[in-house]
Amino acid sequence: MCTTLRVPSRAGLVALSLVALVLLSGATLTPPGGVSEEAKHVPKFSGEIWYVTTDGNDANPCTAIHAPCLTIGAAIGKASAGDAIAIKAGTYTEVGIDVSLASLELWFEIGAVIDPASGTALTVSGGSNRIRGPVLITPAAGATGVHVTAGGAELTDVRVSGGATGFDVDATGNTLTRCRVSTPTSIAFDLGAGGQRLESCATVGSGGATTGYYINAGSDYGLLLDCTSAGHGTAGFTIDAGSSGWTLADCSSGAGDGRWTDADGVNVWSGFGYDDEVLHEVDFDGSGPTSENLYRIYGAVRIYGLHADVTTALSADVGNGYVELYDGTISPDVTDAPGPSFNSLVAGTLVHKADTANENIEITEADQARIYEDTDKFGSQPVFTIVAKEGVATYLRFVYSGTGTSGSLHWHARWEPIDDDGFVDSE
Repeated sequence: MCTTLRVPSRAGLVALSLVALVLLSGATLTPPGGVSEEAKHVPKFSGEIWYVTTDGNDANPCTAIHAPCLTIGAAIGKASAGDAIAIKAGTYTEVGIDVSLASLELWFEIGAVIDPASGTALTVSGGSNRIRGPVLITPAAGATGVHVTAGGAELTDVRVSGGATGFDVDATGNTLTRCRVSTPTSIAFDLGAGGQRLESCATVGSGGATTGYYINAGSDYGLLLDCTSAGHGTAGFTIDAGSSGWTLADCSSGAGDGRWTDADGVNVWSGFGYDDEVLHEVDFDGSGPTSENLYRIYGAVRIYGLHADVTTALSADVGNGYVELYDGTISPDVTDAPGPSFNSLVAGTLVHKADTANENIEITEADQARIYEDTDKFGSQPVFTIVAKEGVATYLRFVYSGTGTSGSLHWHARWEPIDDDGFVDSE
């Protein structure tokens, strides 16, 4: 019996070779008109994706990475509700970007910067928008970084540096996650509506009359979780009168922040942290004999320790010294007056309140190894309570009798508030 050998055509050989290569690579063949198992598990975005790069062209179709838009605004103008815009790293200087379409998303590559010359840098007005960083926004002086005017927005990893206001949120039901503001001249997070959730947000001020988180009057209910502030001289956190139902969980007000306030005292501050050791440097410059305010006291506070260390050797003309409380009219002693001599104390010397107000402040010199031991208090510093005069600036101050031409004392006070107004601020 004879068998005829059929030799595949050239096209057939090519097809067989391609099949062999696919099989050797471990890939899966996709049946005609079908979908591979791998493709079934690839996450998909149901809307159109538009692309923006700093070398694009707004006349491009912008639906492919090789034909992107030049500006974010042009891509928004081409998009529809429910679409997404992918923005490549680079600096975008366009003015007046407004995410005005419902459910529109902005996806930023790391290294993307929005840097307009004027006006609000980014407005989110469409509703249920998602802004996904990391992105840096640098608004012009006096301007706002991000203005949210519609609810349901989710902003993640958005950072604002400079400007007057970092985030101005004027609609309910928005979520800000890992958003940051640095050195605003007014307010970092201005919450003008309730129902907000801020998680792991942070702000650092420059020490001026600024506020970290400001919850406006009538803005009810919301959550600040693990949010931090530092360097805001007016306040790290302020809840205005008429605002209730807020929870601040595991938030903290750090160094340089002014007194936090809750006007009505009806909100929850759970696990709230604050700078419980405040510092003040006294530099002697020959202007004495005089006194220097160390700390301003608000409300009622408990002081757990008051001491100073000599950071630069004191001159021989500082004279005697003590600490007093002063409200502009009376000046009760905190340590006994006129106190011991501070002349020629060497660097490293410890000065501390070690007993009642009718006893001298203790000086433990560092010109040789020394030990201080109080058998009544087991060596601990005494705890004392201060109540500031209502409506009058009240200070802890250091008074010395000599000229004091050189040297420095670095003061430390550890404290906690007793009433709602209790606060200790370094002068």
